[in-house]
This record gives sequence, C-alpha cells and structure tokens, in this order.
Amino acid sequence: MDATAKKMRNKYRGSLLGLALGDSIGYPVEGKGPTQCQEYFNKIINGDFSQVGEPFKSHQITDDTQLTIMLAENLLEHNCLSSQDYADAMVKSFVGGEIVGGGLACKEACTNMLNNIPLFEAAADVNKAGNGTCMRVGPIPLWFISDDPNEIVINAIEQSKITHKDNRCSDGAVIISIALYRLLFLADGFEKFKFIELIQDMVNPIICDETKHAFHILNKLIRKDYDLEKAADYISFNLDELYSRKQTFWNIISPYVLSTVMWSLYSFMMNPDSYEDVLKYSICCGGDVDTTAAISLQLFGAYNGMNALPKNQIHLLNDKDVKRGKYIIELADSIFEKRFCF
Repeated sequence: MDATAKKMRNKYRGSLLGLALGDSIGYPVEGKGPTQCQEYFNKIINGDFSQVGEPFKSHQITDDTQLTIMLAENLLEHNCLSSQDYADAMVKSFVGGEIVGGGLACKEACTNMLNNIPLFEAAADVNKAGNGTCMRVGPIPLWFISDDPNEIVINAIEQSKITHKDNRCSDGAVIISIALYRLLFLADGFEKFKFIELIQDMVNPIICDETKHAFHILNKLIRKDYDLEKAADYISFNLDELYSRKQTFWNIISPYVLSTVMWSLYSFMMNPDSYEDVLKYSICCGGDVDTTAAISLQLFGAYNGMNALPKNQIHLLNDKDVKRGKYIIELADSIFEKRFCF
C-alpha cells in the first residue's frame, strides 16, 4: 500500500472514529444549556469524565454511532445499501432495547414497521424534520467514493427516507455526505468559503428552498465576528422557527436538521485543524450536542485522519461496556479495502 492509500485509510478511520468520539463525549450533556456544557467541556478537556452519570460509563456511544455502525455493516454484507435489511436491523435494535437515546422520528418509523406498515411508508411524516438521518449517513460516502458522486446522493436520500419523509432530512443527509466526500480528497490548505462552494455546487440542484436559505445564513455567519454562543443563537434564531418563537426547551441547537447541519459545518469550518476547538464549538453551544459533536468531529476526522484524534480515548469507546473502538476501525478498514481503488 502506497503513501496515498495509507493516508486515505487513515481518513476512513478518522471519519467513523470522530463520529463515535463526538457522540460519546457529547451524550452526558445532551439537552443541557451553554453554561452547563461549557463547565463540562472545561473538565473533559483536562481528562475529567466524572460527570457521566449512571447507568453508563464514559464514552458510551448512542444511536448516532449505533445506527452508523448498522449502516456500515449493511453495506459490507450486501455490497450495496439494502434498505429493507437496514430497516429490519433498526427495528430489531429498538425493540430489543439496544438503542441508546433514540430519536422520536426513528422510534415512530420502527413502531410503524413493527405494525407491518411497508418500508418508506412507515417513515415519520413530513414536518418531523429531525437530524436522525444526517448523523448516521457517514458510511455512504466511504462506500461510494470510487463511483459517480451521484450514487452518494441517491443512497444518502434512500437511507434517509427509511425513517424520515421530510425532504429537509434528506437534504441534510446529502449535505453531510458530500461534505465528507470532499474532505476525504482534500489535503492541505482548507478554505471555508471554497469548501461551502464545493458542497453547494453538488447539492443545489436537488435541495429545497428552505435548505438553500440555510446555506445563505451559514455564509453570512462565517463573515461575522461572533463569539461561540452568539453564533449558535444566530443559526437557531434564523433557521429554527420554534427557537425564534421561544417555543422549544432546546438551548441552543435543537435536533432540527437544518440548524444541526449548519452548526456542525460551522464548528468544523472555523477550526479545521484543531480537535479541541471543534469539540468546544460543537458542545458548548448547548442543546443536541451529542449529534453536533458527532457530525463535527466526523468532518474533522475525515479531513485530518485518525492520527489527529486522541488515541487514549478511542479505546474507551463502548456500548454498554462492550468495547467498540477497535471494531469501528475494523469496519472502516473493511470498507476501504472493498471500495477504495488504489
């Protein structure tokens, strides 16, 4: 294996491990406000993970990583996306109580499928636009990296429609997929305006007007000199109607897909070379921080590779005491060996 292939394999590993680290580190303060999240961040960045709380130990992964692992396993087993088998695996995991912190839309879709409502028809209705499909989509660009990029778009949408009918959810999954695809091939010299342009060039023909507006807000934000909390408030106030009306308990970033996606992109783009700062931005905003941290650090890992992630925490990743760090690396390597042409 030459140096180029080794670097790409490192990025594959970094992508999936970044997701798991962000998910597991953000989970203990999911739903908390910026002040509590900042206090928590100040502790964990110095190695103090004592604020985890029962029933789980530190670095417990949640549905963000669990559903991502299932998707990777599905691709490896079938050599393509098998939506029915992926849906069946979700239902089995939800029914069996294996899923930690599952989203409402995913639970609704699984309940519907359990009641024999057909695939895709069982998905949560339009206007239930949560972030459940953009957080799990990571294996799609890894699998289809050597194909026409349109295959990434098609399959990102298909896996989204299993649980969410709302097109904004599909948009979010496509945006994160294309962002990861671009970062896997991007080497040195990250430039945030160019990065957004590269994503928009690929997704604009298919995304809805509301999602295009979200990009407009993101483009305006990165030109402003706002501190972290004010920037997060700007995203949510302009994109999340319930937040702007003060009709939600989420403070500041809710599970609404467009605010989640745009804040995750922002957290990474403002700090593309710093693990600590990406983690700070994606957690200290407050709200659905296991998902914002999962997506932001997945982007960071896809750009910088596994070597930029804290090795001493990778081995701590677990699912109810079952170690998962080594298995996630094995999944990344298996997809790389099958799908990346080198």
